[in-house]
Amino acid sequence: MSREVVPRMAGSRHIGRRRYLLTICTFHRTHAWCTDPVVEGVLMQLRQRAIDHRFAIHAYCFMRNDVHLLLEGLSDSSDLRRFIRDWKQRTTHEYRNATGGELWQRGHIDHVLRPGEDADVVKRYVLGTPVRAGLVAHAKEYRYVGSDTSEADELMLRTTEAATARTKHQAPATGP
Repeated sequence: MSREVVPRMAGSRHIGRRRYLLTICTFHRTHAWCTDPVVEGVLMQLRQRAIDHRFAIHAYCFMRNDVHLLLEGLSDSSDLRRFIRDWKQRTTHEYRNATGGELWQRGHIDHVLRPGEDADVVKRYVLGTPVRAGLVAHAKEYRYVGSDTSEADELMLRTTEAATARTKHQAPATGP
């Protein structure tokens, strides 16, 4: 009996006014985020592509070999796949010109937040990633974490307590 293969998430789930939690890994999990110019260039491109594709960046965290994002589509036509593809293409080009290497692994891990899921919990989870990873004692000490839609310092102060209370790498409890 033949069974039709259905994608994990239909394309229409990536279009519109939705919120997304993403993890995007570097190529072969290399430590790409080791210098300020690399992170600043990739973050600048993320911000520009977010404007172009109508997305809000509620939280970001660049770890050694991946980036965690909480994004929200701001229009009915906001297309997450196009946004990420555009961002990865532009940053790959710049990174390759600067280093000769590849920047991104293919694909990404995403979660569409359901109605009723608390975006602030997810935002604190993203901002608390370096604390849970043991890189810093307080999220505000980590230079590659922030929010373009909230007062990040206030969130990071609340995040430190929440992050240290969780076990390492435990996903946020955001809904049923």
